[in-house]
Amino acid sequence: MPNYLAYTKTPDNYVRDPYVWEGNKAPSTSPAVQKQNAFRVTDDGYLEYFTGINIYTDGDAKPADYAKLQKFVKKGNTSYFYTKSAVFGLPMTKISNTGKYQYLLKMTKTNHYLATMIPSQNKNVGGNVDISVRYYVGGQDFYVGSMSIYP
Repeated sequence: MPNYLAYTKTPDNYVRDPYVWEGNKAPSTSPAVQKQNAFRVTDDGYLEYFTGINIYTDGDAKPADYAKLQKFVKKGNTSYFYTKSAVFGLPMTKISNTGKYQYLLKMTKTNHYLATMIPSQNKNVGGNVDISVRYYVGGQDFYVGSMSIYP
């Protein structure tokens, strides 16, 4: 596995989905109806940004914008993604006017685990709790869904 795909691994190496979602934690609605913005890195090294998708999005979703990842560096809890062009929607920093490494996306894992109670639509069945890991991406709140706990 390329090292750039390990950017969201949790300590137990479990990641529910490959997306990094905008916001500070999972919303308290059914994951099937949650429409959010997110980004991911593909197996072939593209940084993709999506608008209005949910966790059940499959390969049919088309990114709103994308760029080829030119370089990836991980130092401690911080990952650095370098691209030649900006990805619209992501808080990237322009670091150069020329060359392969013109834009930088900085992603820092905070090790803050957040719980969201998701009520059940069926009154005879209990809800669940979604556990998320908070990240700061370009200084903004993002999260990665880590796991769901059912009673």
